[in-house]
Amino acid sequence: MQRFLPLDDKWKRSLQEMHWPTQILPQIAGGSKATLLTLLSEYLFTSLFKACAESLASENASRLDAMQRAEKNIGDLLEALDKKYHRLRQSSIDEELFDVVSGFEALKGADQ
Repeated sequence: MQRFLPLDDKWKRSLQEMHWPTQILPQIAGGSKATLLTLLSEYLFTSLFKACAESLASENASRLDAMQRAEKNIGDLLEALDKKYHRLRQSSIDEELFDVVSGFEALKGADQ
């Protein structure tokens, strides 16, 4: 969570206490008011852009998770259907073999 406006005093103090990495301080070209407004505008733009990018990433992660769950469910369903198919196929093969064997036994019994 990020707060945009109003800029809080803690943030302002942390910026004022920050040490500049070199001995030469940056110079402001133009008025300080125009520079401050431009910096605030850019800060708000980058903050909103970052929030939108994070939102999009979160949405895509949720979609990916849902698609992976659906793929797993499809795999489980295919496996169950495959097992059922093989059981039914084996059952029909067994029935045909029993019919052939019983027919053979019937013919063998009639010949004797």
